[in-house]
Amino acid sequence: MTVVLLKSVTLGTVNQVANEAPQVGLEFGKTMMAKFLHNLESKAKDIDTIVCYTEGVFNAVRGSDTALSLSFMQDSGVKILLCSNCLEHYHLEAAQVVGTVSDMATIVTTLVQADKVIKP
Repeated sequence: MTVVLLKSVTLGTVNQVANEAPQVGLEFGKTMMAKFLHNLESKAKDIDTIVCYTEGVFNAVRGSDTALSLSFMQDSGVKILLCSNCLEHYHLEAAQVVGTVSDMATIVTTLVQADKVIKP
């Protein structure tokens, strides 16, 4: 079983360049996450589950640049698990547009049982 773990809205760590406004780095990271997930769509048959926790739940809400890719993969049979505590913490319950709300016990079990965990 292959699991993709999304714990941020950005791909990797966004470091600021000395002369760059903080928002520029954040937007670049978000763009890279959107590109990653868009390219992952063609590999959906190789992915069993995508887990979103902490800031990663922002990928599955209305207005995100990544929700459409997640929706496409969900329609292709990929399970999308969203941390319920994280959605509540960020007040995003009503904004969720894709995925299944899950508890941390299920998320931990999914990660432990995975043969491979991809952490972009």
